[in-house]
Amino acid sequence: MDNEYNFGKYIRLIRVKREIAVKDLAAKIEISSSYLSKIETGKKKAPHDEKFLVKLSESLDVDYKQLALKARINNIIESDNMEMLGRRKNNVIRLLKISSKVDDGIFIKSCIAFVREIQNNNVNNKNSH
Repeated sequence: MDNEYNFGKYIRLIRVKREIAVKDLAAKIEISSSYLSKIETGKKKAPHDEKFLVKLSESLDVDYKQLALKARINNIIESDNMEMLGRRKNNVIRLLKISSKVDDGIFIKSCIAFVREIQNNNVNNKNSH
């Protein structure tokens, strides 16, 4: 995925801002530096399990909920079923754009509601076929 909301690019941006070397961050989150580099460049997907995201948020000194939410949104945007999002893709991008301008609680609630709507639509679409 080549857009400004890429999770790997976000990780790299924060890492560089915090002046943390790839090898140092990789060691802290217990992955290889080559794997981290591939995540940052979009060649590999980052694991999005809780354990990984907790280590990553602590190592980068960023809010876990915000990081996990960005990971979830990125997964939706990257999904093979992008067509199902249709016009909603623009809504996801709009939510991401406002993320730094609104209260975290409001942003997170809005995004969770949006993700649930998509998940419900996916279930309904599968059941109707």
